[in-house]
Amino acid sequence: MDHLNEDLQNKFLNLINQRIGISIRQKDLNNFAKNISQRMNANKISLASDYYKLLTENTRRCNEEWQKLAIVLTNLESYFFRDKGQIKILENYVFPELIKKNYSSKNLNIISAGCSTGEEAYSLAILASEIIGNIHQWNINISGLDLNLDALEKAKKGIYGNWSLRSMSQEKKERYFKQNNEQYEILPEYKKMVRFHYFNLVNDSWDQLNPSPDNIDLIICRNVFIYFDTESIHKVVNKFKNILNISGFLMTGHAEVDSSKVSHFQAQSFPESLVYIYDPNQVKKVSFSFTQSKNSVSENKVLSKEINNISPILIPKIKPLPTNNFTPSIEPLYTNNTFNNTLQNLTSNPPTSTPITKKIEENLLFIETSKLIKQKSYKSAIENTKKLIQEYPKNILPYQMMAEIYANMGEYLEAEKYCNLALKIDSFAVYPHYILSNLADAQGNLEETKKLLKKIIYLDSNFISAYIELANIYQLENDVSLSQKMWKNLKEVLNKLPDSQIIPDLDNLTVAQLKEQLKTTLNSI
Repeated sequence: MDHLNEDLQNKFLNLINQRIGISIRQKDLNNFAKNISQRMNANKISLASDYYKLLTENTRRCNEEWQKLAIVLTNLESYFFRDKGQIKILENYVFPELIKKNYSSKNLNIISAGCSTGEEAYSLAILASEIIGNIHQWNINISGLDLNLDALEKAKKGIYGNWSLRSMSQEKKERYFKQNNEQYEILPEYKKMVRFHYFNLVNDSWDQLNPSPDNIDLIICRNVFIYFDTESIHKVVNKFKNILNISGFLMTGHAEVDSSKVSHFQAQSFPESLVYIYDPNQVKKVSFSFTQSKNSVSENKVLSKEINNISPILIPKIKPLPTNNFTPSIEPLYTNNTFNNTLQNLTSNPPTSTPITKKIEENLLFIETSKLIKQKSYKSAIENTKKLIQEYPKNILPYQMMAEIYANMGEYLEAEKYCNLALKIDSFAVYPHYILSNLADAQGNLEETKKLLKKIIYLDSNFISAYIELANIYQLENDVSLSQKMWKNLKEVLNKLPDSQIIPDLDNLTVAQLKEQLKTTLNSI
């Protein structure tokens, strides 16, 4: 192609921004020039000025070229259940809230904006079915929107390879897909929940869609605004307001929107991300800290499966690092403060029954790594933890740290690998088993989760969290008998403890307070 001078380059940038809302960043200009060259070669055009002219024409060829140019300017990478943090928020907060709100109408309307090849939209269908349970009684409508026609065609077929399903367990693949050799086709009952539409978020209007969206409960627009400038973002957000129900949810990618400039939305802050809640009376954005619900995923699923007469006990907000005689107060897996708090507890009250020595507690690299985990600086934390493993190859703690780092990153296979390495050092260690139970639960493998929780109780009969989580899983499965058995076993454990004793694992509840919650739960079963 001929030289893309600064003036012509700016014309391209302005035209692309006006037409599809994409804003090319300074650091991406070299790739942008290559993309323009690629499309010129495809069109057998030698002059950049002629290609620019093509993009300004009012012709069918022009429209087709815009669709192809949009493909090379954006990232199509997608897979099922890609954003683990966002999935966690949907499971623990958004879907339970929508189920309560829409219980009478049993209607749920969702938009996946920038849906690409459909993995996100179908993930939402699967997630909704898992949480609601009685899915056949609900009218669930999920609209996938994108301006890439090729991607939309693939989405409509609903056929994917192993790479797109790489974060799903084999059990989930078999439950939601029909396999044909190396291809997986989403089952009809989930495919029918989703419709896909060509749509330009910046320039198209809602009435161009059939049916025109209205009364939307949830909009997910992730990894889309990264391509937009501020003006285009505000324009699209304002369009979302026009179709969102009051108290409807908007979820974007991490830090994609300047929350201080978003009007008519309240921002709920979670460790994983922000969630915006539409409130037309909220002129100025209100930001406040939201402490994540102490209800577990399992509990929320129970509530949504119409077992509302049962009152599940609070799952611990704080998940413990168990030892035979010592349970420090640390935050849950995936909240990243675990080892910082563990360090404080270990140094003040070191256990004698675990293979953690004073030497590693005082190691500056260990202290620094704990801080890096808290700051979510995982790359540096991994490098440090590798050094700790080299220095202390027979100490279980660095392996546990590495397992937790990878769990936080959603790298389940790596997390599992380091749990198993930890268990080679001490096969009776409870915490690696507990991480494994969380990994199994995160991947929807309830049978493995139950197996591991039972093993934890065998290893430490006083491990309160395991009883609670098992009881809630049994409630999820409508097995009232086993659920009640777990609650009664927990009651026996609590009866051995003084009523005034604080339980750090459960957000500093006293034994008396936990007994009261347990009493309510047992009475409701």
